[in-house]
Amino acid sequence: MKLSGIALFVVVLKSTHRVKGAYTFPLPQLKGQPQTPQRLALSPQRSLTIQSACRTSSPSSSATSKGRPNRSMLPDPITTTSAGRKRKRQKRQVIETNTREKSIAKGRDPIISLNMNLDYLGKSGQRGAAARAKEMLLRIEALHAEGYYEITPDTVSYNSVMNAYAIAATRDGEAAKEAQRLLGRMKELTLNEAGGDGSSRRVGIVRPNAISFNTVILALANSGQPNKAEELLSHMEDICLAIVESTDSNSNLAKGCAIGDDAPISCMPNTITYNSCILAWAKAGDPHRAENLLKRMMELSLERNDDDLKADCISVNTVLHAWAVSRQRGAAERAESLLRHMETLYLSGNEDVQPDSISYTSVISAWASSKHPDAANRALQLLEEMEELCEAGEECVRPNSFTYTAVINALARSRLSGSAQKAQEILSNMHELHKSGRRDCKPDVVCYTSVIDAYSRSGDEDAAENAVALLSDMIERVEAGDEDLKPNERTYCAVITALGRTGTYGAAESAEKLLEDMERMHAFGNREVKPTTAVFNAVIDAYARSSYKRKAENAHHLLLRMLEESSEGNADVRPDVISYNSVLKTCANAYGSASIRKRAFLIALDTFKRLFKSNRIRRTSVTYSVFFKAIRKLVESGEERDAITRKMFDFCIADGVLNRQVLSQVQAACSDTVLTELLSSNGVDLNDIVQEGGKIHIKDLPSGWTCNA
Repeated sequence: MKLSGIALFVVVLKSTHRVKGAYTFPLPQLKGQPQTPQRLALSPQRSLTIQSACRTSSPSSSATSKGRPNRSMLPDPITTTSAGRKRKRQKRQVIETNTREKSIAKGRDPIISLNMNLDYLGKSGQRGAAARAKEMLLRIEALHAEGYYEITPDTVSYNSVMNAYAIAATRDGEAAKEAQRLLGRMKELTLNEAGGDGSSRRVGIVRPNAISFNTVILALANSGQPNKAEELLSHMEDICLAIVESTDSNSNLAKGCAIGDDAPISCMPNTITYNSCILAWAKAGDPHRAENLLKRMMELSLERNDDDLKADCISVNTVLHAWAVSRQRGAAERAESLLRHMETLYLSGNEDVQPDSISYTSVISAWASSKHPDAANRALQLLEEMEELCEAGEECVRPNSFTYTAVINALARSRLSGSAQKAQEILSNMHELHKSGRRDCKPDVVCYTSVIDAYSRSGDEDAAENAVALLSDMIERVEAGDEDLKPNERTYCAVITALGRTGTYGAAESAEKLLEDMERMHAFGNREVKPTTAVFNAVIDAYARSSYKRKAENAHHLLLRMLEESSEGNADVRPDVISYNSVLKTCANAYGSASIRKRAFLIALDTFKRLFKSNRIRRTSVTYSVFFKAIRKLVESGEERDAITRKMFDFCIADGVLNRQVLSQVQAACSDTVLTELLSSNGVDLNDIVQEGGKIHIKDLPSGWTCNA
């Protein structure tokens, strides 16, 4: 039997109206008023609307045709009398009550389902997930207020949505503000729900707790607002201490629970609260403020005898990381001192702050980032200490790939004799450990690149050869199926740098060939090897150090390619001041016949003019130092050289970048007579600034000449 359109709609509506044993939360799609959820009875207005639609059917639509039953022969899906509607409504309510009770008995409470949906959506990491979670929250809340839903979002619901904004705050600056607004709304709802109106709604159902505040503090931390995060922490303490002072018992304080049903806030700062604030200062690059919060946390924990406020390994590790990435003077020493304090606390019985591999790796990274002459040795000593502790049974300090890579970085930056070979030994040891079953010691592309970088900085005669061999090893392992060793832009840049710094015959040409390989691979879809400004600069520098006679032309050609590609929209290869300075350096180092030297100077002049016209890049002391060197080596002494020197000197002091190196090149490029003229024409008497031995001290020159040096 086929049903007409209206009757079929009603039957489907009734069948979807009650879903046996399940509770779903469809988002209303109607404009202007919320749609009735599937699990509730139709409102009287919606029932009347459907009845009217049934009654206004045209006579032609209800006529029979070839045995098709007349519309009047079908049972009326909705009773038209008031008594009938009442009986239908009561029957539906009984069925829904029984269904809800059965669902809750099976662990399918609607509020739990709602919170699981909100939590899943918030943690999905999708763009706009937080906004969609908030929309769902407010819709359910509005439907509850209008009587459509029996349930209403609770504290967990709000916390899930605020957590979604905390996750989004790493890339969305407005997310933290949304989280703060939701916290404010929770406070308002708590106060509003406290007023009795005779309704059956639960009082304080969205009362903020410690998790609510901690989530907002995390959102502020991820958005780079440490001051606001710490202000919210202080606000929590002020509120809870005020509640404590107004009560006779402090028994609930340590647990951070509600103190009386009339308390507007049921929270107290705990370890997670302080850890989130410490993270905020760590991300802001202020290790001092992070460590001060750690000290305050420890003092309050002892003062209140509050175990929920005790510092843990995460607290200290966050401060150690802040010192490691700060690159401040003395950061490595401060980080290691804090590590030793952790050890002291642990040995005294505080197992919450037992140092682990993260603790040691952070300190090693701090040494690697420092410019201390003994940094590499300190990193190696810490690694040896970790291995000894691990052999003694402390598995939590077992070195991993991050630890070994940090030590390799320390060796690479030390430039000590044999440091590159030691770095490669560590790499080989990692391979052996991985073969023995240590999956956490598997070398990756970062580790290989760090070893190559160690060779590029070493100055060894075989540095380029070893760097190229490591690159070949990576490619072979990738072809064998190890995708973790796929070389990237940094890897190729390190190899090109190693080639360039050797200065051997053919090294620059090999470097440019690697650049061409990168361009070809990128054209075929390998995005990891897209050439950047740093790669082009490394190739230009390779030409500057090479013995190739026409190197100035090749370097200039690379610069023009960068300008052309960047003008076409490729911002990754936009020239910077290093690009221009490297071309000028290449020209200054040119040698050969008079025609080659003349061509090199014309290239230097063209490069300087392009840099001078750039509004984006400022000229530096290096720019003028290498250009004056080019004048001295490429232009014959005489009036032409003197005229060019005068012009460039005026540009230099106008830019305020005159320093000792620039002045030394100026003195070498012109005679004493011309130098005296340069100074006197700008209001400086040479006799007043020349010291014993004919030296000129920069400090005796006008400050405007050196203000930007």
